[in-house]
Amino acid sequence: MSPAHRAVEMCDLPLLRELLDGGADIHEEHDGLTLLHHAIDVEIDSHTQTGEPLHVDVTAYLLA
Repeated sequence: MSPAHRAVEMCDLPLLRELLDGGADIHEEHDGLTLLHHAIDVEIDSHTQTGEPLHVDVTAYLLA
C-alpha cells in the first residue's frame, strides 16, 4: 500500500494533502481502487461498522 493510500485508510487529510502536493499519483490503484474509490470505501465501511455519521473530508478533498 502506498503512503497516499495509507493516508486515505487512516483518514489523515493533512498527510494526504502533503503527499499529493509532493507529486503522489492521484490515479494510482491499490487492490483495484484509486485514491477516490478507496476513500469512499473507507467511509462506507466505517459507517457500516460503527453507525457513525459519514466524515467525507478526504473524499471531498479528492473530488475538488
